[in-house]
This record gives sequence, C-alpha cells and structure tokens, in this order.
Amino acid sequence: MSNGKSKVDNAVVLNTEAIAKMFNMTSRRVRQLVEEGVIERVGHGRFNLVDTVSKYVNFIKLSADAYINAKDWANTTRVMQLYNKSGGKVLQGLVVRRKEEAELFLKSSTVNKKEVLKLNETGRKEIRELLKKARKAKIIDAAFHTDEKINAYTDTELLSYQAAVVNRTFK
Repeated sequence: MSNGKSKVDNAVVLNTEAIAKMFNMTSRRVRQLVEEGVIERVGHGRFNLVDTVSKYVNFIKLSADAYINAKDWANTTRVMQLYNKSGGKVLQGLVVRRKEEAELFLKSSTVNKKEVLKLNETGRKEIRELLKKARKAKIIDAAFHTDEKINAYTDTELLSYQAAVVNRTFK
C-alpha cells in the first residue's frame, strides 16, 4: 500500500518510513534501533506495528528507569520530555506540561536529596595515589587508611580526604 501499511497474518505491518514518522525519528534511527536489538523486522524494511510499538515503549521505560537508578537526573528529565505526542503528533500542551514536570522533578531531586558528586576514573586514581603518598609521609593515619579502605572510598570520601591532606600539608 502507498501509506506504508500492509497486513500479514492479520497483523498490521509498516515499512521503515512509516515507523520513523510514527516515532518522529529518521529512517536511520529506526535502522539503529534494529541493530541495537530494540525492535525487530518481520521482513526487509517491514515491522509488525503492535510488536514494534510495544518494544519501543519498553525500551523508553527501561531507559528512564536506568537513569533514575543511576541518579542521572538530566537524562531522566530528557526521557520524560519524549512523552509529548498524541496520535503521532507533538502537542504543544504536552510539550509545556512535560517541561514543567521535568523542572519540578529536578527541583525536588536536588532540594530533597544530597547532591551527588561524581569523579571520573582519572580523578579517583589520582586522589587514591595522593592518599597513599600521604599515608607513607605520615600525613594521614596508616593504620586507618589501608589500601583496601582507600580503594573502597566513595567519591565524596575521596574529595574529603584529599582536602584534609592538602590542608595538613600547607599548615
């Protein structure tokens, strides 16, 4: 059919372009979702409508859950704002509502929860090396700051001990 729809075994089947239009994405992104195993084709460039929508919605839900569990509030709110369509069309009212919900979510996340400090791997490694040098130089207690403890410190603890070492070094 010219609208990208056909029926196979009583299932509605759409072509790549129709799926792309429905999800407001490019055909290239649809192919990427196939490569990533998010959605599956029933034939070359053909997709079962119900199966594809179900899998894509599940993918979006899991993405949001993963960001929430990782306390990645910026990406959580980005995913929240994807839910702005009805009947395949972006509705300005939903855009505004999702934006307001995201702002409220961020506000409650940062006001009612401790701010999450994150070091990159290089930062962690350098601070751990600094603490071991400080231990060797007797700037910090060697019995307390064992290798096992230093390697298990959280990012917040690493930064706190780093500040203590710097403060004791420059007295």
